[in-house]
Amino acid sequence: MRKLNALLYLFLIGLVSLTACTDDDDEDSGPKVAENTINIDGITKSVTIAGTIDLTGSTTTSDHYMLIITDGEGDNAVGIGLNLAPNATTLAGTFNPVSSEEEDPAPNTFSYAFIGFDCTEGDDCNQEYNTAATPVGKVTITKDGNVYTVNFDITFEGNKKGLGNYRGNILM
Repeated sequence: MRKLNALLYLFLIGLVSLTACTDDDDEDSGPKVAENTINIDGITKSVTIAGTIDLTGSTTTSDHYMLIITDGEGDNAVGIGLNLAPNATTLAGTFNPVSSEEEDPAPNTFSYAFIGFDCTEGDDCNQEYNTAATPVGKVTITKDGNVYTVNFDITFEGNKKGLGNYRGNILM
């Protein structure tokens, strides 16, 4: 009987240790938005294409790129200022915020972000959201072959939470 109680006790300990809490599962899997969408202030828009503009040359510790993700028409877009290691060959990494006033930002940081909805050719948008001088949030970019996955969770001015996901090629 004592042996049976010990086995029952071990079984219960094993059962409890295998039980997982859903609150801590997949914590770093990115924002909870549909693939290829951006969302802010209750507005969700689809995005289909991404590219970068190389703004390198302004700093010595990092190369600076503007990542632009858009709906393909330019009507709805997100732009994120990424700071990469000099001569980086990929955009993949986790980017934490740094002040846009930082003259020589460290690699793997982002300096600013904006979201624009219903934009015209003159870069005027009916709805535009910008980050503060020091942004808050995180941008995660992974690469599998030629396919990038971009997830962002950024707080914009007015304490508005911007979430986004893009999966596809990034034109460089």
